[in-house]
Amino acid sequence: VEGREDRLPLAFRGQAVGPLAVFNYDALEVGDVFVGAVHQYEVELVNRGEIECAFEYRADDASRDASVAGRVFSFEPARGALGVGQSRTITVTLCSETLGSFDETFEFFVEGGERNAYLDFRGKVVGPKFAFADVDASNGLDFGIAALGFRTTKSFALKNACEIPMRFALRVPGADKTNPEFSLLPCAGTILPFGQQRIEAEFVPSQERRYVEQVLLDIPGVGDAVARLPLRAESR
Repeated sequence: VEGREDRLPLAFRGQAVGPLAVFNYDALEVGDVFVGAVHQYEVELVNRGEIECAFEYRADDASRDASVAGRVFSFEPARGALGVGQSRTITVTLCSETLGSFDETFEFFVEGGERNAYLDFRGKVVGPKFAFADVDASNGLDFGIAALGFRTTKSFALKNACEIPMRFALRVPGADKTNPEFSLLPCAGTILPFGQQRIEAEFVPSQERRYVEQVLLDIPGVGDAVARLPLRAESR
């Protein structure tokens, strides 16, 4: 200032604002997903700040634990940059070999930002849906009275009622492996989505008695004896 020996100070105050990126969904409820199937979802990552921002997905300990447990998420792209006002579609892929509910949060690091972007996934991994057909599931297979040493055959169908292939294995626990009186053909295989497999059940009695057994259905990767079909016979 003219005429003054000392200059007058001019103070500026404010707050620096870094980049800001957010997802269009904070949480995504995906409902039921089938075990072993690949599921994909799309979310938008939006730059809500006034400057360009760079982002990168960084797996935390919880995400790594989920992967070890058989539930794997992946993101594409997992890193990139967004101009002011821009958005990017992030494709999320989920494939789980573990049954049960999940609620997992994923963090995307925003370089230079005050906070990162978070995305929460919630849902439940379920096994395939199936049903026995061409047989009364409560009464099961009844061979009636069969002659000793002679073959008697019954049949039924196993239906896959979902959109993923279903592996199966059938067994009769009471049958002697060295001389199986009951046999199932085929006893294992894969059923295509919404398809069915015809099963032939054969009974060749080796002794005179009543038989009260069960046909057990195992689904690999899901569980053993997930369904039972009663089986009765008598030989004389």
